[in-house]
Amino acid sequence: MCIVVGERRSRRARAMGVRWIDGHLAAKSLFDALRACGIDPEAQMYVNLFDERYPSLHVCQGTLRRLQRLAQRHQLVALGAPVHLALARDAIPHLALVHPAPRGRIRERERYQARVRAVLADSAQR
Repeated sequence: MCIVVGERRSRRARAMGVRWIDGHLAAKSLFDALRACGIDPEAQMYVNLFDERYPSLHVCQGTLRRLQRLAQRHQLVALGAPVHLALARDAIPHLALVHPAPRGRIRERERYQARVRAVLADSAQR
């Protein structure tokens, strides 16, 4: 099992009442990519690092402390640059992955799946 660390729920996700594990919105792209790698998305744990109550990205310190403990036993996967930078700032070991709701060419399904496969395969070789 790995711990997938996202930013925070989008406005749309909050309005729909969905979370990562529901597999909607950005989670659909991520789940499809994980399945393409032979990984069951429902067997992973999903955590958002930033507090939804703040308009700007505000790290939830309780979640950060929890992730520090979890990183000792599980592989953390940071979704997007803001999460990667926050975990790196606190020296929490993790894999950095492009967020599943990116803009530009990486948004193409096959390209995103290839990127996820490359990052996860690279970590398995270490």
